[in-house]
Amino acid sequence: MNKKILYILLIIIIVLIGLIIFSQSKNQTTNSSFLECLKDSGVVIYGTGACPTCTQLKNDLLAIGEDIDLVYVDCDENSQRCAEEMKENYVPEIQIKGNVFPNNSIEALLQETGCKIN
Repeated sequence: MNKKILYILLIIIIVLIGLIIFSQSKNQTTNSSFLECLKDSGVVIYGTGACPTCTQLKNDLLAIGEDIDLVYVDCDENSQRCAEEMKENYVPEIQIKGNVFPNNSIEALLQETGCKIN
């Protein structure tokens, strides 16, 4: 009887692990769709590692999905691109279709672009 219960528990644990893995991979795909939506909406975020607000924005984007390179430009690594594309002299600079967006929050981007986090 004890072996039978042990086998049943083992099967339940394996099924639960499978469901967790499937759920996480589905969230990654969905959330990268959010980042793709931001990109398709013309969102570009310029930032540096020395900027606390930039770091927070980057961390917020990483919490949503892994492919933040779709919308985040690290000016420490891409100084030429930042020099050519940025309109202001400070970071973070968020642009939507080339226009500077005055708010530095993900929530404001959600409202402005209509993109949704799933």
